[in-house]
Amino acid sequence: MPLPVPSPRTWSVNDLVSAALLNTNVRDAVTFLAGRPFFVGYQSTSQSVASGSTFHCSIDTNLVDTYNGHSTTTNNYRYTAQVPGWYRLEARVGWPNNATTASRYILGWALNGSTTNVGRADTPNNNNGSGGLTADIDDYMFLNAGDGLDLLIFQSSAGALSLTTGSRQTQMAVTWVHS
Repeated sequence: MPLPVPSPRTWSVNDLVSAALLNTNVRDAVTFLAGRPFFVGYQSTSQSVASGSTFHCSIDTNLVDTYNGHSTTTNNYRYTAQVPGWYRLEARVGWPNNATTASRYILGWALNGSTTNVGRADTPNNNNGSGGLTADIDDYMFLNAGDGLDLLIFQSSAGALSLTTGSRQTQMAVTWVHS
C-alpha cells in the first residue's frame, strides 16, 4: 500500500513518546522518503507511428514501479500518480533512420489526456543519414493523486515509422521529488 506524503509533527513539551507515535511520525516518514514514488519503463516492442498525427507513446515493460502507477496492459501509455507532489519527468524516444527530412518530435506531456497541458517540446535534428536519432525531454510537473500523465510524440515523414528498440529504445521515467 502506498504511504502518504509525510506531514511533520509538531511536538509539545508534555507529549509522551510511544511506539505508535514514533512509527507514524518517524518510521513512516523515513520509509516514504527512502521509497518515494519512482517509475522507469521502456518499450521492448516497437510502436508504429503514422505520419502527421499525435501519438501516445506506449511503454510495455516496467523496470521499476514503486507505487504501481503504470500498467503494461491497460493504458500502457499512461503513468498515474498515487500521491500528490512535484514530479521529475524524463523521456527518450528512439526514432529510426529515415531518408526524408521529416520532423520527429517529443511533443511533451499530456495531463489527464488533455494536450492543453503539454510541456515544452523537444525537436531533434532531422536525420537523413544512418543510425536514426534519439530525442530527450526532461521536465517538472505538479501531479495530484489520480492524475494521468502521457508522453506525446509526432513525426512527419509522409509514412509510418516504427520506434527503435534495443540500445536507443524509448523510455519514460517519473520520480516524486517534492510535496
